[in-house]
Amino acid sequence: MLMYLELPLHLKLHKVKKPFALNLNTYRNAHYYLLNKAKIAFKKQLEPTLPDIVIRQPVRFEYTIFMPTKRAYDVANVGSIVDKFCSDVLVECNILHDDNTDFVKSVKYIHGEKDKDSPRAELRVYEV
Repeated sequence: MLMYLELPLHLKLHKVKKPFALNLNTYRNAHYYLLNKAKIAFKKQLEPTLPDIVIRQPVRFEYTIFMPTKRAYDVANVGSIVDKFCSDVLVECNILHDDNTDFVKSVKYIHGEKDKDSPRAELRVYEV
């Protein structure tokens, strides 16, 4: 494994009462201004936890989603947006050269256990 990260499923945005949920339904219905604020908040939260590495070889991403309840959900609905935000941050921070198919060969979403106290997504990056 090249890298492990814990990622949020919700973001608290400045001057926004309700947390921004990282899922496809929220993403597609959000105004571009709100999406930009969410991406900035995600990067700000993630940056201090990023390892000091540079990945130049092809990799595969594996996301495990830990929801706060046992309620059924679409794992790809959540995983796709977490992946979008995270991949963009990794490229912007020069950890990953690019997030296209030349570098990210596969992305897998896994349903994790219920975790009421710490809902999150865990990213594991493996060399291909």
